[in-house]
Amino acid sequence: MADSNSNDDLSGIEQMLRQLLGDEAAERMLEQMRQSGLDPQAITGGMNLPKDPTQIQHLIQSVTQLFSGSSEALDWDMVSQIAIQTSSTKPDPAPTAAQAARARDALSIADLWLDSVTVLTPGRANRHAWSRAEWIRQTLPTWKVMCMPVATHAADAMTDALSQQLGRMGLDQAEGSFAIPGLGISGALGKMNPADMVRRMSGSVFAMQIGQAIGTLAGQALGSTDVGLPLSDDSLTALVVSNVYDFGTDLGIGADAVLQYLAVREAASARLYNAAPWLRSYLLRAISKYSAQIQIDFDHIEQAVRDLDSMDPAHIQEAMSSGMLSPTSSEAQEQAKKEVETILAVVEGWVEEVTAKACSAYLPAAAPLQEMMRRRRSQGGPAEQVLAQLMGLELRPKRVRDAAKLWRVLGDKVGQAERDKYWSHPDVMPTAEELDNPDSFLEGRQEAAEADAQVDAELEALLDGTLGYAKGLDAGDESAGQQQIKESQDEDSADSGDSDDPNE
Repeated sequence: MADSNSNDDLSGIEQMLRQLLGDEAAERMLEQMRQSGLDPQAITGGMNLPKDPTQIQHLIQSVTQLFSGSSEALDWDMVSQIAIQTSSTKPDPAPTAAQAARARDALSIADLWLDSVTVLTPGRANRHAWSRAEWIRQTLPTWKVMCMPVATHAADAMTDALSQQLGRMGLDQAEGSFAIPGLGISGALGKMNPADMVRRMSGSVFAMQIGQAIGTLAGQALGSTDVGLPLSDDSLTALVVSNVYDFGTDLGIGADAVLQYLAVREAASARLYNAAPWLRSYLLRAISKYSAQIQIDFDHIEQAVRDLDSMDPAHIQEAMSSGMLSPTSSEAQEQAKKEVETILAVVEGWVEEVTAKACSAYLPAAAPLQEMMRRRRSQGGPAEQVLAQLMGLELRPKRVRDAAKLWRVLGDKVGQAERDKYWSHPDVMPTAEELDNPDSFLEGRQEAAEADAQVDAELEALLDGTLGYAKGLDAGDESAGQQQIKESQDEDSADSGDSDDPNE
């Protein structure tokens, strides 16, 4: 029985090696294994290879696809597949016609409610009801923009570390080939540069991490603008129906009330990004700027690769989970991070404030639902977890509360029309320092405006040539100016008391 099992295992290894390396190279490798006394069954166990022929064939196809795929830092087809597989751990039915109609009605009602609490106008009526898989497909382009810079850095780091590890294993990296001393390789491995192979392997590992993170997020995402992030590049509003109906179950709140409240939040976010067309690109540029400055810990990655017992994907995943791809920080990166988190907090604070006002007159459950959203955020909601895992970004709850208070104070003092003017340009948007003291926001802006006006007036006077002239004089009246100076000097002399005139 033992021999039979060993032969079965050897047959599986042989099949894989022949398809990957070619017949001649595979036969030589097997012969070298036998001569060195290696046990094929032990190798199978160490590599975690399946024994079922169908599974072995699937593994071969996957490896071959990896070697023949794109040399980009990240395979986004793989990301999509893993994300959908991860999100499908629980049922993901497409919304029924009735559910879709109810979601679109709720989004339509939300726009009517928002009309009374903000002057920002909505975009075109483009309302959707999504499954989790549809949410992944629709938001993947935006995730690509946000994740690609750090994925490129990670792929470079892993390529360097794994290439060094291959050198320590005695593998010779020749230009345009992958050579083992004494063994020619003519299969899929032999047709590619080893650096490309390693880069694709590292990209696949990182794609697995990102796909799992996005898939986990899809299981909890409520719409297209979770926590202020504009995850869709279209002017639309959408709700993930299955997740919406799961939200609020523990509070005992009716499904219709939950749906309507979340529809208002989604519509408020979409309205903001529509009315401030600069905001989405501004935020994504800030995220890309932050991601581009991430410095990968090369020493950490090299140590993790060196500690790997095999190329078993489970071992690689375990190494990644232990921080293999954790980014290190720098002063410039911390500044960029602060900018991103401030923008997200200011956006989310505005959405929270206008949603509360819009729902207060119609939904008795609005207050507990708002508090539940705050708890979800403070406990590290899905969006925060994904950002922290992939890029080190965190949306700090305190900042959102401060931003919501700032918008509330501003609306109470100057009205919603003046409040919403602060979305007209990034230069007038509230800053991180102003979130520290929301009550003094207007006073601080007024003092800044007065100081700027004074500087502008002095600059204009300097350019006109009137800076320093006495009040009431024209710049061109030089004789009058000289006469006034002479009279002023005479008055000073008289006041000094030096005159000998006894009548004085």
